[in-house]
Amino acid sequence: DAALLFDPRDPGAIAAASAKIVLKKTLFLVASKSGGTIEVMSLFKHFWGRLEKAGVKTPGAQFVAITDPGTSLEKLARDHAFRKTFISRADVGGRFSALTFFGLVPAALIGVSVEKLLDRSARQANACREKGEANPGLSLGAWLGAAMEAGRDKMTIVTSKKLAGFGVWVEQLVAESTGK
Repeated sequence: DAALLFDPRDPGAIAAASAKIVLKKTLFLVASKSGGTIEVMSLFKHFWGRLEKAGVKTPGAQFVAITDPGTSLEKLARDHAFRKTFISRADVGGRFSALTFFGLVPAALIGVSVEKLLDRSARQANACREKGEANPGLSLGAWLGAAMEAGRDKMTIVTSKKLAGFGVWVEQLVAESTGK
């Protein structure tokens, strides 16, 4: 019925999410470009174990993997008979992968029109090829640079409840891009 977003480093958030879900009706996405991200693998083991403990005969049917080609996650998904494995492009870095399977599969699962998302993204990419103020990427970069020059080195994102997950995503994107 709903997607659950939580901080995978927070045991309290994991416990709260675990308590909220209907275990036998939940589809779990296991996504890691490297195939071995510790938080991702820990959550996989946690929920796999809960499914086994609940007596689910084929827990793999409740898992979908998203990874790069040839990773240990690709093998794990095959060995555990995951419902589906999406192999993404290895030449796209993690912070740039929102429009690969890593972003598109979850988006499609929550009802986002992937076609509309890709169309709008293509329009923005074209706009970012423009010169001067017509370029939204250049404008954002100039604004961020000016804020930094003025001593503003913190970012706060205020969103509607519907877009709360966006802030978490941007936080990770910025943290990864600035060395956490």
